[in-house]
This record gives sequence, C-alpha cells and structure tokens, in this order.
Amino acid sequence: MKFEKQDLINFINNPNPSIKAFLLFGFDEGAINEAEKALANSIVGDYNNAFLCDNFEAKDLDSRAFLNSINTLSLLGERRILRIDGVDKNTLDFVNILLTEYKGDTLVIIKHNDSIKKGDKLLNLFTDNKNLGFISFYPPSEQDLKAYIFNYCKKNNKNIDNDAINFIARNNGSDHLILKSEIEKLVTYCFDKDNITLKDALEIIEDNKANSFDDFIYATLGGDYNKIVKSLEASYMEGMNPIGLIRIFYTHIDKIKNCKKFMNDGIDIKRASQMVGVHFSSAPLFNKQVMNYKDQDLDDIIKILFDFDKNCKQRNFPIEIAFENCLFKIASLKK
Repeated sequence: MKFEKQDLINFINNPNPSIKAFLLFGFDEGAINEAEKALANSIVGDYNNAFLCDNFEAKDLDSRAFLNSINTLSLLGERRILRIDGVDKNTLDFVNILLTEYKGDTLVIIKHNDSIKKGDKLLNLFTDNKNLGFISFYPPSEQDLKAYIFNYCKKNNKNIDNDAINFIARNNGSDHLILKSEIEKLVTYCFDKDNITLKDALEIIEDNKANSFDDFIYATLGGDYNKIVKSLEASYMEGMNPIGLIRIFYTHIDKIKNCKKFMNDGIDIKRASQMVGVHFSSAPLFNKQVMNYKDQDLDDIIKILFDFDKNCKQRNFPIEIAFENCLFKIASLKK
C-alpha cells in the first residue's frame, strides 16, 4: 500500500510488525537515504549494526542469499533488517517469497534511486498488498522548497528575505539532505541576527550546483574543443564521471533558463544571474551565454544531453568517448 510522508513518520515512531517490506524509490536520493536510515533505526536501533542488518546490491542477491538473510535469527530475538540497493528481475520473486513462504519478521527495505513506471509488476504488488509499503521520493516543487526554508527559519526564530529564499531553493533544492544541511549551516551562521539576507546566504551557503567541474560547461558553450578535452581529463582525474558531469550540465542549463525568466520579469541580468547562484567570477561568461543562447538552443542542448543519458543505459556503451562527442555536438551549435 502507498505510504504518505506522515504514514512513514507514524511507522518510524511506532513500527507495525505486519509490514514485511518497504519500497523506496524516486530521484530525491537524499530523502530516500534518510528514510531508509530512519526505518532501519526504528527497527534495530543502530543503522550500522552488522549483526542485525544485512546489505546487498540487487545484482548480487540470489534466492539462497535472500533466504539465508531473512531466516537468520538474532542472538536476543530482535527483529532484523535486510536492505537491498536497487531493483532487478529477481526482486519481484523475492517479495513474493516474503509474502507467501516466510513466517519470520525480518523487515526488507528496497531502495531504488530511479523512477518505477506505473503498471510495473513490482509496484503493483506493493500497491495492492497491505503487508507491503511503498513511498516515492521526487524533488519537491519550488513552492514546497520555499515553504520548507521559510518554516525552518521561522521555527528557529529567524526571518529570511525572499531573495535569500529564492537563492537557496534554486541552488540547493534538488537533494533533501543537502538542502537541510545548508539551511542548518546558515541558521547557525546567523545566530546573532534576527533577519537572514541574500548577502548572508551568498556568504555561507555553498552553491552545490556550481563547482570546480564547471570548466567543461563553459568550454562547451564557448565552442572551445581543446578546452573541452582538457577539462574532461581534469574532471576524471578528480574522480568525476560522465553521469555526474551531465547532471551538472542539466543544472547549468536550468540556471540559464531561470535567469531568462527573471529578466522577462524586468530584473537586470546582473541581478538575475546573482539570484540563480552564479559566482561573481563566472558571471561575465554566464551572462554571455544567457544572451547568446535562445530558448530553442537550450531545448536542443537538453535533447542532446537526454539522448546521451538514455544511451548510457546500454551495455558496453563507450561512455567517456560518447560523452566527449556529445559535448562536441553541443559546441557545434554556435559555430
């Protein structure tokens, strides 16, 4: 059955032993991880207790390991946790075993950092069975983010300017844990102030959507092929991969689009770029992109990125070479 956020809170405060498994899925990875941890702690007390918690990636879990885990008894008879990271072709079978053959009380938590389509057999099973619970986690709307920021500050006896709220929501809103951490940091920083301003937010909050990996974006949108290659090499040396870089690129395009929206509302480009969280050192290049790239250009870029993103799911896909070609294709749009 479907769990709303309040249902989850109620379960965490008073776990229902009739629930045999939870399915947590969606794109808000921070919220999923936080929910998984809270669920586990509500059952075993310590999320990291190796005696009471088993952890498997879906691709590494077979029926024998699954049965061994759920049938293992704790020394003192406590309830145990089996955490499964991801969903694969066997997951449905495991849940059916849990419902039809298993008589114990190990709680299974399945975490899937992706969407699950309506009509999927696994989702249907969780929807229709009262002994199963599922919760979807997707990034909240902009209004929800702003309300969260405002209410958090209010709870801590702080007023916060609208410009500061807009900046925080637009630059730290895609991940629940990041947003929460940044707001806590800001409130702590402003402990001696009644009112939090945009200046405070700019000084203390890290722009999580703009970082040292931005060079490849500016090289791409500037049509500098040599710099694209060099910046990609540097990013890979720092531990980044094409999937992470493409997420940063999506975010950058969103910033350009949001900046254009502010400008359409009569805000000048300098102020608009600041409101979307562009660092002053990057502002000249960013503002040039805002002026040079029309809405259709941005849509074309998103389509190129989306096509690459989709192809990444294919087996044996030459991801690094293909990503470089993807960026070259984008760079050619303005040639």
